[in-house]
Amino acid sequence: LKDRTSLVMKMIRFLINDRTTYEVLEEKMDNHEMHKHFGKIDERLQKYLKKAREEYDGGDVLFFIYSGATSMSADIANRLSHQFQGKIIVVAFVKGARVNLSIRGKGIREKVLKVLENFPLSTGGGHEDAVGAQIDYNQLEDFEKLLKEEVGNN
Repeated sequence: LKDRTSLVMKMIRFLINDRTTYEVLEEKMDNHEMHKHFGKIDERLQKYLKKAREEYDGGDVLFFIYSGATSMSADIANRLSHQFQGKIIVVAFVKGARVNLSIRGKGIREKVLKVLENFPLSTGGGHEDAVGAQIDYNQLEDFEKLLKEEVGNN
């Protein structure tokens, strides 16, 4: 559920009214807007996935940067991690002066936390193989460089 708060609330109200799976999946008058919206979001997601695949240079780290109205970095990172198993996936959503990072990879948390120590006001944490972080936009290039160095130091 990604959208303006009013539309998300409308979708939530629809979903909590004791709906069966079939009622949710079958497009009808009372859920038409939800299906229409899902189509738009999925179209954007597919566009970003295609762009990330096209930009991938074949190295150990797939580093994809995007911006837009809707943050879907976790969704993009999860999909890419399944398509590029064994690689480190970094998806950076740029919003103003800050960047939200979704990072996936085997044992990546400790490496990311070590790199983040170099950046004041950065935050990060998560699971061993799935990490979220936030840094300033002007630190993004240095973050990418240091993470690639850290990953190379297995």
